[in-house]
Amino acid sequence: MPDPKRLRVYYEGDDDRNVLEGLERADLLPSNCEIAKRDKTRPGQEGMIQDLIPFVRPDDGVGGSAIALIDLDDRKIQDMGPWVQGRLQKYLLPNTAITVATQNPRVSIFRVAGTKRASQVAFVAVGLPEDSRLRQEHGVVRFAVDDYLLNLVRAPDVYSSVSELEGVSFEKAMSKLHAMTGMLRSNEIPVEHSKRLLHLLRAITNFRPSSAEFVRRLLEKALDTLGSDGIREIFQPLIEDIQESARTLLGSR
Repeated sequence: MPDPKRLRVYYEGDDDRNVLEGLERADLLPSNCEIAKRDKTRPGQEGMIQDLIPFVRPDDGVGGSAIALIDLDDRKIQDMGPWVQGRLQKYLLPNTAITVATQNPRVSIFRVAGTKRASQVAFVAVGLPEDSRLRQEHGVVRFAVDDYLLNLVRAPDVYSSVSELEGVSFEKAMSKLHAMTGMLRSNEIPVEHSKRLLHLLRAITNFRPSSAEFVRRLLEKALDTLGSDGIREIFQPLIEDIQESARTLLGSR
């Protein structure tokens, strides 16, 4: 039987995992949450749902409760809940009942009931579609955890504290990023999401390690320069959504 006081947090990929681990180091995740170990042969959203099914499945499974972070991408936020419910139904056993326990614009919590017991899973839609600066200044129309990372690296103190970026000043890097995105769009090459902008920034600064390592370094240095309160400010509403999901899941037991 799973520990009724523990929740497992699932995510799409290594970048997301490093965000969660950074928030954990800053004491911004609920203490009763554990970060799942993902199967890297099943990447992305569909793979994440396949990974969590054995954990939340009440019949012939662990029957635990979980929180899953899922990038909004180009969906409307009100469409995320129905999309997730359809995917859960696809992978759960036919005699498993899936009902909406609670729902707000970003968080959908489902009760997964089998023949003898039930579990719950909260899906948090990740991204900042309401951030007018991302839309207007950077032309972002597909939203994901990278929105928070772009806002983080645009903090001059955080950028300047990452030693791998010191070869290009903050002002020059931001100027070149704007110029490169403009050039790409003028040639009808879409730049629709923050991840693409972060890839361009890594190229501008010649940051050689992986994208996941870039995320790890950003969170590491952000804790040094901004502290937990500064990270909390940049990563809202994601942090509150995770915390509220944990409170709801544990309070409903």
